[in-house]
This record gives sequence, C-alpha cells and structure tokens, in this order.
Amino acid sequence: METLYKNPLYSEHLKKEAKPIMACLGTFRDFEISADETSKRLIHPNDNHSDYCEDIDYYAKSSDGKNIGSKTCGESTYVISPVSSYDKMTRYLYDCTTVVAAGRDKYTEEEISFLSHQDPFVILPKGRYCGQFICDLMDSLFQMKKRCEEGTIDIVIAGGNYFVNNLFNSHDPKVMEESREIYKKSTSFLSKIVLRIFDFEPVIIVGPKTTDRSDALFYVNKWRRLYILRPEVGNAATESFLPQDILIQEGKW
Repeated sequence: METLYKNPLYSEHLKKEAKPIMACLGTFRDFEISADETSKRLIHPNDNHSDYCEDIDYYAKSSDGKNIGSKTCGESTYVISPVSSYDKMTRYLYDCTTVVAAGRDKYTEEEISFLSHQDPFVILPKGRYCGQFICDLMDSLFQMKKRCEEGTIDIVIAGGNYFVNNLFNSHDPKVMEESREIYKKSTSFLSKIVLRIFDFEPVIIVGPKTTDRSDALFYVNKWRRLYILRPEVGNAATESFLPQDILIQEGKW
C-alpha cells in the first residue's frame, strides 16, 4: 500500500496536539531593546539566569570544561548537545548550521530536545570528521525516536551562509560560489541523515544569511520556540522551506 506523503512544512508529520518548532526571528537590535528573559540570555549568556540552559559552545576547548555530555570532536568541529529537557543556545554561526530536534518523552511526557552546531567543511563527505559526525547525529536521532511518542517529533535546520563571511573575499565570484554550494550541500546532507531514521524531511526553518555576520540561537524547550538572532531580517532568505525545494528558494536570494 502506498504511503501518503506528509508535508513537514505544514506539520502533517505531527499529531494534532503536537506543536511544531516555531521560529522567532529578529536582529541583534530587536533583541537588545526587548526586556524579556530570552533576550537577556542571548545577548548576555554568561550572566546568571534562573532557568537551566545548555550553552553549546562550538569554540570550546577540551580544557574549558564546557559541552559536558555533548558529542564533539573538539574545538571548531561540531557539537551535539545531550537529549534533555533543558533550554539550549549556541552563538557564532557563520558558515555553520544547526539541527534542532524536539519531541515528547513517552514516559515522563516532558518536552525533550537536542541542538547541534556543525562546520560543513569538516562534516561533509571528504571532511575530516564526516564519519564520526554521521554516527553521532544518528545516535542522537535514534535516542529521540526511542524515547518520544510517535507523531510528536519535529526537526529543523537553521544557520548557514549563502555568500561569504570574509569581507576581503566578498566580491570574489569563485569564493561566493563555493559558499553557495557548501550551503546547499550541507542542508541536503543533514536532510538525508534525518530521512534515514524518520519518514520526513527537516524543515529549513530560516534560510541562510546573505551578509558577513553570524547567527545566534536560543531554543526554549517547553514551548518549542527557536529564537534566531541574525544581522538582517525581512528578506526572502528568512523564509522557511524544505530541502527538496532549495533550488526554487535559491532563486529568491
């Protein structure tokens, strides 16, 4: 019997009562003038805050005592947080992408999640840590599948850079084209890993940056709300889409 395609862009892979991951997008200035607790944690992550939050630090060294319990191959490679009910954040996403997976624990009925931060140059095929990254990401996805109620798991991709983040090379056509190809390859690569385990594609919840600065992300676990701070908003590159539609979407950037 043919399986009916479920479009994750419209949450068709979720139960009616299960919420999708929703994005709250703004510039640094937007978050700076906001007085809420989420904005404070994004902009001043080292201050003391009342709620538990895992800071996924892509630049942490093994001697820093950070990323405890996370999967990583070391500084500036990739980090995958533990599956937990804590809020999660990561910063300084230039070329790097992130995967956020959320679901409802079948035993505790808590919302649980993990968040990753990975450099496409080291995790793509031919990259130094490709094999280990695939194993680690699949292990985290299998944990979600094992622990969560069916029909409650949602997965999204964010981050990435469609142009270049080096101002000195920003007008070099070859460098710009390489950046564009790396972004397309990395989102396709991540989508295929998810598809190995689940029967849906992860939504690219926000497209790539088209400027030379970085993204910062804060995920509120309980509400499945992903706060995304980036240099510019309001253009076509901030729209959500499926990896299979990237060539269509690319024409708008």
